[in-house]
Amino acid sequence: MEIEKNIISIICETHTEMKEKIWILKNMLTTFDKNEVWDETSTILMFFNTTLVKHFKRGDILISMLYKIGKLSEFEKETIDGILQDHKTLLDKFDKLNEIIKKFTPYNHLIREKFIEIYTGIIDLLLLHADKEDKTLYPIARRELKKEHLNELEKKIKTA
Repeated sequence: MEIEKNIISIICETHTEMKEKIWILKNMLTTFDKNEVWDETSTILMFFNTTLVKHFKRGDILISMLYKIGKLSEFEKETIDGILQDHKTLLDKFDKLNEIIKKFTPYNHLIREKFIEIYTGIIDLLLLHADKEDKTLYPIARRELKKEHLNELEKKIKTA
């Protein structure tokens, strides 16, 4: 099962790296009252809009593969549906954050407060979401995906 280790391990490794970055972003909240931090919003948004969106696409591919196999309990289906809903909710929040940042000026405190509110919601949901994936999605994938599924998953992820 060498391929199993490869593709699922790759997904889990990128997941772990993202969780570490999310913790860093969470800790940045305390510095948002300083003007120089606002220069970093493009880096934050780039992480949300590229790395996390790509992770969600990979997760959606993995989930569709698990549904295709069809060996999920009702609890597992509900949990996985919740993960998919998290993806949609987070993508909506990313869009709102992108819109807010377009209106940003260093002295507009209402925009700052709105940014911090949305940003905090994203970080909090991302941490809960990552926990769901760690405790449910990845163990199910390791249990259910056989070599032929893993080959197909790897091909789909590479082209996504």
